[in-house]
Amino acid sequence: MFDNTIIRVLITTIKITSSHNLIFCFLDCSSFRYRISSETPKGRLSALAVSTHSLCPTCQGSGLNPKVLECRINGLNIAEYDQLELPEALIALKNIKDPMGESIAKQAIPYVKQLVDMGLGYLSLSRKMGTLSGGEAQRVKIARHLGNSLNNLTYIFDEPSAGLHPEEVDMLIQMLKWIKEQHNTVIVIEHNLSVIRVADEIIEMGPGAGASGGEVVYQGKIEGLNNSPTAKALKHKLIINKNPRNINSYFTIRRASNNNLKNINVDIPKNVLVSVCGVSGSGKSSLILEAFAERCPESITVGQGGIGISNRSTMATYMGIMDDIRATFSKATAQPAGIFSFNSLGACPVCKGKGVITPEVAFADPVTIPCEACGGSRYSNEALSYRYRDKNIIEILELTIDEAVDYFKMQKVLNRVHTLKNVGLGYLTLGQTTSSLSGGEIQRLKLASHLQKEGQIYLLDEPSLGLHAEDDEKLLNVFQNIVDKGNSVIIIEHNLDFIASSDWIIEMGPGGGKQGGQIIFEGTPEEMLKTESITAKWLKNG
Repeated sequence: MFDNTIIRVLITTIKITSSHNLIFCFLDCSSFRYRISSETPKGRLSALAVSTHSLCPTCQGSGLNPKVLECRINGLNIAEYDQLELPEALIALKNIKDPMGESIAKQAIPYVKQLVDMGLGYLSLSRKMGTLSGGEAQRVKIARHLGNSLNNLTYIFDEPSAGLHPEEVDMLIQMLKWIKEQHNTVIVIEHNLSVIRVADEIIEMGPGAGASGGEVVYQGKIEGLNNSPTAKALKHKLIINKNPRNINSYFTIRRASNNNLKNINVDIPKNVLVSVCGVSGSGKSSLILEAFAERCPESITVGQGGIGISNRSTMATYMGIMDDIRATFSKATAQPAGIFSFNSLGACPVCKGKGVITPEVAFADPVTIPCEACGGSRYSNEALSYRYRDKNIIEILELTIDEAVDYFKMQKVLNRVHTLKNVGLGYLTLGQTTSSLSGGEIQRLKLASHLQKEGQIYLLDEPSLGLHAEDDEKLLNVFQNIVDKGNSVIIIEHNLDFIASSDWIIEMGPGGGKQGGQIIFEGTPEEMLKTESITAKWLKNG
């Protein structure tokens, strides 16, 4: 093991030998690597170029003391139990017969079984929560409460079906019913029609989104739901694509073994809409976002990660049109462009462009209140005194995307607001902060920003996430238009409308984790209907 003296020597040595100013360097036993941070991106890359990453040879990444790892039950130490997939862990726990350990194991078995019953059997107990998808994290939370002996509780779930295959949604519904049967109240915020259909009471918000929403348009049993977006969606029938585009060439992947992939070979059609489906953990992301992305690094990838949101980032700044708006104001008023930025010359002198102030109150928690000087607008009075086409900078930022389409004349701005409208974000304002967006809105905002780029291959990870059924058609039209322009669009999806509308389907499986990583179907939607795969079953029922 390294003591502090050796670490100090290493830091000094790196500082002397490197031409860049290093901020810090320390050893992490769990991964046996140097973590180096530099003041500049170039310096960071230079430092990383001479560093290596490998597991700690002593603990093999477990972070545990060797004496702890020497302790074994039925031949396995605690780290090895931790790395077992849940069904294996369940069997291993049941095989503990020592009187002292058996009683403890029996307490753990129900919790592991609940995770397996929730369709998470492909995970291990050592899996970091931060690496789980939204749907997986939701199911872990549900499983955690299944063993709760309390009743008369109210559970609120925010889109628990997100990221789940229809087969897993069915499993989720049974678990939600079980919670209800324990004399609890279950409130679910959902877009998934299967979950909506089994609800005892439906509350639909609307009639539109953003400023056009905020009202209860229906409350009652599903039988009384009529003439609303959700009512129309419930009556919608799947339309199977019976005229897929012609396929003339393919992307070729050979011997892919990323994560759980079983050394697979696959030919993915070019210049068509391809859906990659399968149950959670079946290898979809490993195939497309890893193996395929390595094969075609020029691909434009839209994943589920964050966008570095902050309360100073707005829709206009994220889409790269705020500078054009400021330049237009500057030209029309003969003032510097910085006057029209709350991060620069135009900031309110009291709140410094934050829109709120936090007065210090002795012996009390900080209190945040709207700035009285600017009324929360963030801009100074001088900045708001200048106008372009009868609107000041705040009034322009209050325009919705739909309104901005008719207001602006600049082609670059029009192109980008049209893109936002096409992905179903027309109800948001130009000045809306990205920190206030929902997960589905962030996903579509990322998609809109990527659609600005000229690309030939688009990889999208569950683009329908967080969308109402009414918005699915809009997004599908966007993808079809991209393909019509000669591009390739490959989506990882559970949404049956997207899968049915594809030109080509690749299904991974048959299960998740070690039971996945194989291609169980390749072909057109019509051809899939002739098979007995898990996804085919739901396409037939749709």
